[in-house]
Amino acid sequence: MHVAEQAVLAHAQAGLPGAVAEVSRQAGGHLDPDLARAFARGAGPALAPLAEPDILAAVVSAEPGTASLAGPGGLRRMCQALRWRARPR
Repeated sequence: MHVAEQAVLAHAQAGLPGAVAEVSRQAGGHLDPDLARAFARGAGPALAPLAEPDILAAVVSAEPGTASLAGPGGLRRMCQALRWRARPR
């Protein structure tokens, strides 16, 4: 978990080379050296998903602006309209 955390933070600042460099720099100190070496060997595939678009951010940015409010009589009118449309013909 610590290796992944440091890798993602460094990747955001300096890309793949920066992530590998930062994890390697912390090996033997904050990070287990064996895990740091394993990360360095597989850093490309491990960090590849970070290059993909952030789906949640895309959805949030596509949200419409401020919601419209129906007002005091609006809810009743909407319910009446839905009730009228729901009647079988």
